[in-house]
Amino acid sequence: MAIYGAFAVSTLGMMAQSHSLQTIGVNIANINTGGYKAADTRFATVLSRTFENHQSDIGGVRPQDYQRIDSQGFLVTSQSDLHVAINGKGFFILNTQLDGSGETL
Repeated sequence: MAIYGAFAVSTLGMMAQSHSLQTIGVNIANINTGGYKAADTRFATVLSRTFENHQSDIGGVRPQDYQRIDSQGFLVTSQSDLHVAINGKGFFILNTQLDGSGETL
């Protein structure tokens, strides 16, 4: 096993934890940003495909971010008549044509 292989698992663990702390920092930085929806970081186990060959890729963890698109964002009042928001559950239904005859999105 190479020298890197001895530290691979712990290095991947520290990198994944660093990524998680970065996600928390971004969530805190945007706590008062209108419409911002927080993200969660979850960890997935990485297993080696060449463990029987005693290679250096022996496994570890990998961070995966999940955006919370179904949760309520922070609503901010505005002076513009063109700003809209949904308070509660739901999505905007849009149409490509002004008269509603186009594609519904």
